Amino acid sequence: HQSQQHPQSHRGRRETMRVLLSVVMMAAAAFSAPATIQLPPGLKAKSMTWSNCDNVADQVCPTTSATLSPDPPRPGGDMHITLNCEASKETTGGEIEAQVFLGPIKVETEKEDYCKSVTCPAPAGRRSGGMVHALPSSTPKGTAITIHSEATDDKGATIFCTVIHFTVG
Repeated sequence: HQSQQHPQSHRGRRETMRVLLSVVMMAAAAFSAPATIQLPPGLKAKSMTWSNCDNVADQVCPTTSATLSPDPPRPGGDMHITLNCEASKETTGGEIEAQVFLGPIKVETEKEDYCKSVTCPAPAGRRSGGMVHALPSSTPKGTAITIHSEATDDKGATIFCTVIHFTVG
């Protein structure tokens, strides 16, 4: 006996993934954009963890900090993501690739022109930015989400590689 997936639930999950992927892309763009979100001082993550991936020494702008507010994000509410990094050199162009995982299952991969989201060239030095996005009310509570986001410049060098983990509350 094979179970059939209800088409409406599949569309809901796809919509949730599209929204989460747009969050990743906009957060990735924050590495070259001026700060747009200011979180309250002393805010500490509860469910969100992050890490740099690959060799940080080889990255143009490895992540130095990331915050999520509220943490955990709630279905139907706004989610704030802020990223910070220190760029060793100017970035003139490139591509962002984001992979979204629900638990261990990769559900989406998207690529975007780096300069479509940011103003290029992006100068060397501190880069900080963030975004606000609504998390669809159809997102199940307790869902473990991992976002693997990597940007490469137009010469193939890694701008950043960051993995963010959080659970929907």
